Amino acid sequence: MSNVAKTSIEAFHAIAEQAPSLMERVYAAIESKGPHGATIDELVIETGILTQTVCPRVHSLREEGRIVRTSKTRKTRRNRKAFVLVASKFVPQDQLTMFGVTNDE
Repeated sequence: MSNVAKTSIEAFHAIAEQAPSLMERVYAAIESKGPHGATIDELVIETGILTQTVCPRVHSLREEGRIVRTSKTRKTRRNRKAFVLVASKFVPQDQLTMFGVTNDE
């Protein structure tokens, strides 16, 4: 096994127990912004969680349909465009279908 693979496996095990609570922290930060949403850069600033930890949580939340990536963008600290993420509950039902999400609340 290469050092890279061994390191990746160790990192996976180190974060595995924390992942659910990290995901809920990321979701809470997005949800707290309401329809205004948040970019990944804004989530990193607000939560204090590193980008490389926020991104997989965002991916999981999108797969679960709890958040959507809108077509809106905002500038990051590096003056680059970043997509805005919004909690699905703030997106009108007719627009959720565009994202492949159903909101059965």
